[in-house]
Amino acid sequence: MPKCPFCGKKIECLRIYYQEVASYTVYLDRSGEILDRTFAGYEEVKPDGYPICPSCYEEIPIPIRDERDVVDFLKEKYIILRLDDPEIKAQKDNLIIFREKVYKIVERKSELNLLVLKLVEDEIAADILRADLEDKNA
Repeated sequence: MPKCPFCGKKIECLRIYYQEVASYTVYLDRSGEILDRTFAGYEEVKPDGYPICPSCYEEIPIPIRDERDVVDFLKEKYIILRLDDPEIKAQKDNLIIFREKVYKIVERKSELNLLVLKLVEDEIAADILRADLEDKNA
């Protein structure tokens, strides 16, 4: 289960916010009074949603394009960690061992002191990388 990089609490669910703008068409009569106002729909302002920690309400800085991204985050295929997270067991170049799994650094958010990591899903490659990382840190 992922944890919030800000408050450290486990995240069991995500609240996703999308920014949209309501669009209306307004018609005036001959005297300049509103004759009709018709709702035209919603338009997205920001195409990606942004997830919020349900405990501390901080925005978790990962893009959410669709439900698969939410599922991947909740399954820890993508994680966000602080650079000094005590659960980071080893680090070399762009690889990290976290909770006995190997992750690749896909983005560094230095202004927030955070790393965006993606799980290395190829088990053979992960085992080789894990052995190499553990040997370097032994």
